[in-house]
Amino acid sequence: MTDLRFARRDRIRLMTSVGQRAELSLRIGWLLLAAALASAASFGLALRRLPSDAWLPAASEAPIPEWAEPVNIPAEGWKVFRSASGAAVTGAGSLAARFRLAGTFFAFGGAENTRKAVIEKTGSAAGHHIVSEGDAIDGVTVARIFHDSVILREGATEDQLWLSFSRPADAAAAGAEGVVAPVRVEALGETDRFGGKRIGENRWAFKRQSVLDYYGQLRDEPERLVQVFDSMKPLYDENRRITGYQLGIEGEADFFTAVGLREGDIVRSVNSMQMTSRRRAEYFIKEFVANRANAFILDVERDGQQQQLMYEVR
Repeated sequence: MTDLRFARRDRIRLMTSVGQRAELSLRIGWLLLAAALASAASFGLALRRLPSDAWLPAASEAPIPEWAEPVNIPAEGWKVFRSASGAAVTGAGSLAARFRLAGTFFAFGGAENTRKAVIEKTGSAAGHHIVSEGDAIDGVTVARIFHDSVILREGATEDQLWLSFSRPADAAAAGAEGVVAPVRVEALGETDRFGGKRIGENRWAFKRQSVLDYYGQLRDEPERLVQVFDSMKPLYDENRRITGYQLGIEGEADFFTAVGLREGDIVRSVNSMQMTSRRRAEYFIKEFVANRANAFILDVERDGQQQQLMYEVR
């Protein structure tokens, strides 16, 4: 049997040893806490002794801005701007002096339902060009076509041409055969009752509102409108396909005279579109009324000879 006296004495010795270590740890903890508080207090006193802007950089450390010397741009340089495409755009520049916008229109139906433009080379009797976006004339690309203007591009230069009855002065070509004389819509002079005036060989300018007024009269008197359509008689080939319309005046003779058409003329195409149905003729009337077309070019066969009649509407 174990002697209870020795067991009780060992237990008292063990408890005493553990209690002493715990008490020692507690004392060390209190000493560390006191030291930390003392350090914080002394740091706070030190902060209060510092000026309020002690944490800001010294004035000598702040960078002093330096402004670059102004760029010396020549006066003519301010006339050049950049378009959305990045090419230089010039107002009334070299391209605008070389070309003239006669009009724009939409091609008929299907994949060809895109806007086209009628562009001429100024000071030239070479005629006009019917172009789409991406086409080129003498190395000058038609970049964009709008209702009343086009953007031409040559290299890094772009120019915008606007609809007008005037073209840049060209004294050298003023008397050249086939060159259209400069004409402004406000200076058309006396026009016929349809608002038209002949401005060149096989070429006319019309005031849009006057033509609309005439068209309104025809709609109010449908029998007159029928006479206009009945005056254009279809011609057929051996396969019974329409190849054009021949003028045989049934009424409104003054109108046909005003637009330069003669009895027996055969209209083969309008704006490069073959006249193969009456529906196509009606399409151009609708385009005009909706103000989606302001130029019309008729390919006409007259006495066995091919001619082009051109109409500008403003």
